[in-house]
Amino acid sequence: MHRLLLGRGTSLRMATRSSPRLKRLASDSIDAKRDETKAKRGRSSISAKKEVSKKSSVPNKVTKKAKQKPAKSTVKKKSLAPKNEPIKREDTKELLDLSDGKYKSVRVVSSNVAGLRGLLRNDERKKSFTSFVEKMKPDILCIQEHKLQEKHVAEVEQELKTIFPNYKSYWSCSGPPAKRGYSGVACFLNTKKFDGIKHAPFCTVFEEKDSSSKSKKNGGGLRQIWNSKSSKVSSPDAVSRNRYGVVGISHTLGKDHFSDSIASSEGRVITVELDHVYVVNAYVPNSGQDLKRLEYRTDDWDKKFGNYLKSLEKKKPVILIGDLNVAYQNEDLHNFYSRPEFPDLPLSLDAYKGVKQLMKQAGCTLTERKSFRDFLELGFVDTFRFFDPNAKGCFTYWSQRANNRPKNRGLRLDYCIASKSLCTSEETAEGVFIGDSFICDDVSEYPSFSDHCPVGCTIVEQ
Repeated sequence: MHRLLLGRGTSLRMATRSSPRLKRLASDSIDAKRDETKAKRGRSSISAKKEVSKKSSVPNKVTKKAKQKPAKSTVKKKSLAPKNEPIKREDTKELLDLSDGKYKSVRVVSSNVAGLRGLLRNDERKKSFTSFVEKMKPDILCIQEHKLQEKHVAEVEQELKTIFPNYKSYWSCSGPPAKRGYSGVACFLNTKKFDGIKHAPFCTVFEEKDSSSKSKKNGGGLRQIWNSKSSKVSSPDAVSRNRYGVVGISHTLGKDHFSDSIASSEGRVITVELDHVYVVNAYVPNSGQDLKRLEYRTDDWDKKFGNYLKSLEKKKPVILIGDLNVAYQNEDLHNFYSRPEFPDLPLSLDAYKGVKQLMKQAGCTLTERKSFRDFLELGFVDTFRFFDPNAKGCFTYWSQRANNRPKNRGLRLDYCIASKSLCTSEETAEGVFIGDSFICDDVSEYPSFSDHCPVGCTIVEQ
């Protein structure tokens, strides 16, 4: 190959003009440089595209993340009252003021006294009980679980007359074949409210069975529930003078259920017939330890008792008051207050998650609560919930063993139930209606004398 020699000052252009061979060599050199330049440009373009692709891929990932659903909050909903913490008692409707005489009324009050003889022998409990009666001045006082035997009644009556002398008493005691000194209910009627009351003789439902003709004549060992001399315990004149005359007193669930020894012999019901309403004082059977009476309670008693009240309702409205041994609404069981979902818990087994011990506790089982719902659907109203549907912390029973009263962790087992016709507002009421319904659970105002507190309602006439 010939070397291209150029002298100083001789340009490439000038040299190529003089030699065609030099001209071709120069042209080849220029083409080679051009190709090299293009190649470099191509490589840089590819690199640039890769960089752009890398950069553009980052926002795409961000976009995908942005489209993802937000993560669920891990913050747990707090319960209203964690286990063993005090439960706040919410305000409820105040009692009607009867002092100005605006209302013509009958105030009915009830309490489970957890043994009347024990109460009267304990100075502190007796003082609290006396103070309560003097403050409330009930026209009808109903008590449950007095635990008296028939032989104790006369003695206790005399002592009670020194505490509140203006009351006449009516008793039902547990007797054979049931255990003596078990359960028992009593009613005390204010003689100042009910003119012309005559004291009906004490009676239990069952006597010792015998085969005498007299016993058979009286119903095979059953005493007459309605005594012809005492069933009309106020005179016709008294009824005409006083809208709230007493028409009669009866015991048990009536003749149709004499064969039921629990309903007929344990002293669980007294019915006071006023001229405008029935007032039924009841101590409903507890389902018992290990729920031994649960099936009887829900399948027998609840149905028979509902039928009995509906039979009374055919004649006039009914008020049922007493210890009904069931905590119905979610707000009525302190255990549910620790559930985060409270009070929005279904009336089903789902409500018992975390508090499964309630499924074995008498008065708190799902079976009992559903049975009570069915009872109300017969046409009866829980009067406390009529005025205060969702009030929380309103209980009537507290376990003394667990010392639950100071923490207000209790159950609402005591009720005033009324025929639906009695539950209306004062503005729309015609005739007789329920004016208030209350729970006396403030120990500063009503010192405790039992593991239950009193409840009550006021019957008002327009």
